[in-house]
Order: sequence, then C-alpha cells, then structure tokens
Amino acid sequence: MRYIFRGDRFSRPELRSLPCCAVQALGGPVIGSNGNRLIEWEDGTRDVVPGRAVRPTRARPASRDPLASARAAREVGEGMPF
Repeated sequence: MRYIFRGDRFSRPELRSLPCCAVQALGGPVIGSNGNRLIEWEDGTRDVVPGRAVRPTRARPASRDPLASARAAREVGEGMPF
C-alpha cells in the first residue's frame, strides 16, 4: 500500500510529503500494537513511524459515472440481461 508521509511536530521537514510504501508481511502491512507502522522509503531504507503520520494515497476512479461498468458489460454481452 502506498502512503504519503505527513509527519508530526518531531519529524524532519525534508521527510514531509514524501511517498513511501508499507512493508508487507503475512498478507498485510506491519502494524505494531500501539499503531506504529513499518514503512519503506523510495531509496530502500525502512523506518517505524506513527500510524497517524501517514496517509494512504487514493487511486483515482476511472470514471465518475457509476453505471459505466454496467454499460460496458452490456455492450460486450456479459452481466445481467436487461
């Protein structure tokens, strides 16, 4: 999962707004019992950061039309018959 490091008052200013990835183990991100997360920066270094200091990046939707996928399936002939 991709994150943007927002930081907190103790973070170095040059690290704020940098992208990072969650380190995956056993099918999910490594999260400590107190909410800390293990992340990996783009240069390959790993750090433990507070969970409140990172925000997940959101994938942009392909279309704002909620029925676009249904229309595409109908044109191909798949899905529910109308």
